[in-house]
Amino acid sequence: MAGPSSSRCAQRLLLHLHPRPQLARQVLSGCQIRNFHKSAPRLAKNTSAPQALNTRYRAAMALAAGFASVAIGIYFAPKVSFDSTTTVMGNFKPSIETLPRKPEPEFLDTRDASLPRYRLSEVKEHDGNSERPWVIHGDKVYDITEWVSAHPGGSVILRAAGGSIEPYWNIFAIHKNQYVYDILQQYLIGFVHPADLKDGKPPQDAIEDPFADDPIRHPDLITKTAKPRNAETPDEAMSAQFLTPNELFYVRNHMWVPRIAEDEADNHLLSIELLDGSVKEYTLSDLKSKFPKHQVTAVLQCSGNRRKHMSDGSGRATNGLQWTAGAISNASWEGVLLADVLRDAGFENDQGMSGTSEVKHVQFNGMEAYGASIPIRKAVDPQGDVLLAYGMNGKPLPRDHGYPLRAIVPGHVAARSHEPMAA
Repeated sequence: MAGPSSSRCAQRLLLHLHPRPQLARQVLSGCQIRNFHKSAPRLAKNTSAPQALNTRYRAAMALAAGFASVAIGIYFAPKVSFDSTTTVMGNFKPSIETLPRKPEPEFLDTRDASLPRYRLSEVKEHDGNSERPWVIHGDKVYDITEWVSAHPGGSVILRAAGGSIEPYWNIFAIHKNQYVYDILQQYLIGFVHPADLKDGKPPQDAIEDPFADDPIRHPDLITKTAKPRNAETPDEAMSAQFLTPNELFYVRNHMWVPRIAEDEADNHLLSIELLDGSVKEYTLSDLKSKFPKHQVTAVLQCSGNRRKHMSDGSGRATNGLQWTAGAISNASWEGVLLADVLRDAGFENDQGMSGTSEVKHVQFNGMEAYGASIPIRKAVDPQGDVLLAYGMNGKPLPRDHGYPLRAIVPGHVAARSHEPMAA
């Protein structure tokens, strides 16, 4: 079969090498010569030996010249790199940065259209200091103003105002019940704006961690729970000295640790409410200046100390924190006698001691929304040593241990030594 014609060869080359016509012409020259070379044997059959030899010689020379021209053409042709965006071919490659990005899918808001949408910044303005505190649960916004006074945990709910209530409900799992959701539903006022939602919920970085402001603890404490922090005193600290160092005193918290600024501590207010409804208030500065200072050395021990040993020994898990032996510590406490303060507030201590008073207990309430009570006789007994303490081992109370004021009730489980005191 005869080889392809020069015109067909040229068409194919021009089609593939259009950006480089010079190279196409050079390669076309070689194509024509090779086509002539393939025809040389057929010509030789119809010629004499000298003529055939001469024809073959000329064909070989022409073929060599063709290859040489192709080589020269390729050498001097513009160089092409498929790795660089600065070459000729690179100019035809679009940059990845200039390609259009796939748009983020829009949130399809199918929620109740009759209720407004609120930006997170607007919700934040309705914090615990606002006249109308709001909270977020899921993608819904609630005005809890009317609920605060009825809340079983008291005003601690205001800690969540201005943001999501979910981190707090993760602490108190009792809230994760349908009847609680039903109560909250009564205060629904709207939804979080779609612009502030990610996958249908406020982003995690928009939810405040209530424990973010907790104090830094000593690394030798043996942590049982991180949030809230509960930690044991290490064994060596319990036996190394009579008084446990403040930083190694075991830590028991039900919630995050309240913060009172140092320059506000002297104005921290204690309220004493008697059975008849009368109220007497004292600042910390009043307590220090008006009543004699007393010092009492007392051990505090959690009622669940060695609970883990009970679990291991019985083969049945006990409820509560699995303390080993480290939920116990000893300290020297400084403060004023609760009996002195009650007498000054108008209580008849003698009736309390004799059992003739209608008052049977003293109820402590604090900033942790945690309460505890002790018998009135223990509270007013001159030998009872119940303190309203503001010092620990010669220093102001640490934040983890009731700063700036706490109760110390020697001889009772540590749960009765309430901290920190708010009323």
